[in-house]
Amino acid sequence: MVKEQNTQAEDGTRKPVCGIVMPISAIDGCAKEHWSEVEGILTGAIVEAGFDACLVSNADDSGVIQKRIVQNLYNNAMVVCDVSCKNPNVMFELGMRLAFDKPTVVVMDDKTDFSFDTAPIEHLIYPRPELLQNPRIPKEAERQDRRHGGRGEGGGVYDLSEALRRVRSGFHQKQERIGR
Repeated sequence: MVKEQNTQAEDGTRKPVCGIVMPISAIDGCAKEHWSEVEGILTGAIVEAGFDACLVSNADDSGVIQKRIVQNLYNNAMVVCDVSCKNPNVMFELGMRLAFDKPTVVVMDDKTDFSFDTAPIEHLIYPRPELLQNPRIPKEAERQDRRHGGRGEGGGVYDLSEALRRVRSGFHQKQERIGR
């Protein structure tokens, strides 16, 4: 069984875990080092939003990795999924998380096309070449706008940690409405 990965917050409560689903090896011209830097940026935003960050494949115990991934996809309070380059494992894990109907934030770079099945889901889009210099995600105007046939026009930045706080807040409000 996967051990709970929560740590203590400053007020003594346990911080929820936000899992990360993303490519971790070279793909589509992005080296393994690129993905390590992306993970660091995502981790920083996740921690800033009040979560512990952890790849869904990580755990303190040894065992079957597929079991660990499925358990973390189900148990993590939140998951950030980077669908850049459409890595098949990432897309499969995103599908599982969505099937569990749990809070999920989808991010991708601007070099990746939307997938047919996940296009209706809100994506936070970041510029691939600029990401490593500026760890911010473009704001709502940069997201896919299906009414206007694709990505929107506009500028500014959208902070991933703010998006995580909003999703977390909305999830807690939903749980209160249904009495959980």
